[in-house]
Amino acid sequence: MTIALAPFMKKHLTHAEIRNARFNQSASVFVSAKQRLDDYCNMVQGSRNELNNAIKDFKANNGTPTWSNINLVRAHKVKLADIRIDDTMNRPLDWKHVLKILRNFAATRVLAINVYEDPAAPGCYIAWDGQHTTIVLYIVSVLICQGAIGDIEVPVAITPSANKEEIRINFIVLNSDEGKLALSPLALLEQKIYGVTVDKSVNPVWKEAADKFQALADVDIFLTSDEYRDTGESGALTHIKTIENESLDMVQNFAKYWSFRKVHENRRVETKELLMLMNLFNAAKADGIEWDDAEIEEITNIFWNKFQCEFTGEKYLNVFWQKLDTAYDNWFDKVYRQPSAGEEDLRPTRLKMTHNGKHQDTFGTVFLIKQLSKAKFSGQLPNYKHDSNFKPAAADLW
Repeated sequence: MTIALAPFMKKHLTHAEIRNARFNQSASVFVSAKQRLDDYCNMVQGSRNELNNAIKDFKANNGTPTWSNINLVRAHKVKLADIRIDDTMNRPLDWKHVLKILRNFAATRVLAINVYEDPAAPGCYIAWDGQHTTIVLYIVSVLICQGAIGDIEVPVAITPSANKEEIRINFIVLNSDEGKLALSPLALLEQKIYGVTVDKSVNPVWKEAADKFQALADVDIFLTSDEYRDTGESGALTHIKTIENESLDMVQNFAKYWSFRKVHENRRVETKELLMLMNLFNAAKADGIEWDDAEIEEITNIFWNKFQCEFTGEKYLNVFWQKLDTAYDNWFDKVYRQPSAGEEDLRPTRLKMTHNGKHQDTFGTVFLIKQLSKAKFSGQLPNYKHDSNFKPAAADLW
């Protein structure tokens, strides 16, 4: 029986659910420059103080001008109040870029804002490129020059098309060239997701990106970056390139792992943990092994019971990497004889498994597979080959 919540009761949303909810809409979201600025400052702690400091720098460099003295490039002009920023077309607001433009403001460098007209927002001009310019012009004209937003005119270039997929492709291309603020991996991935949810694109690359996002969102993982200042929240994942580069089935496997892992401890997704699990899943895939949900749950529980899935060294004195380091040292000393006094040392360089590096990924993957074997994992294990032929001794495993 389903029990309805009382009117005064609300379901508590996790931070991940709040962040992922912005992809739930299937239509464009148009917000004013003021709302875009306020939303960011309300969401990101400390940004309001940073804005005030940037305004002080602006005034130190430019005095306290009136808006009529701000001479912008000549172009078709529209009222700033009539511009709407397409929240599903533009990248997340890059706050550092806004502050940098404001602190180094020069009217002669302000370019026309690229806009188009959308039947869903009659009488408005939709900014598809130039949101940072729009925000800075709002700050300068309204917050600094004390102008009435309904009287402010700004230069725009009106795109003679309302085909959203075409415009989105133009946005991606234009923001990939030198001299523009290049799209971050996160912003580029978000563009692909919105391309599916809002534009209804059938682009297979975009569709796969949206499917990856959904797999992660279903287990309360959200994609973020330092700009949002929420990378410590439970479910935060910052290594966007791994999600982009891995196949959909590998991302889905990691999502399954996370669904079982967060039962024990729900925390941010550490980059090294993401990479190590991806290495393990790819090793299995290379041997044609497809672990089902029960087997992935068993793997998760083995890792938790042995070293609490701690790959980062932030807890328990780095027990996983120290265990690997000991196993490696013992193997190295067994395989490579120490040279006698005066004899040339022809042994390969001894690695340090407690020091971050690519060697951790490969030697660590061997160790994980051997650990699963010793723990009597019920599923099939990959025959992962390592160039060094590293084989940790059973005594050096948990």
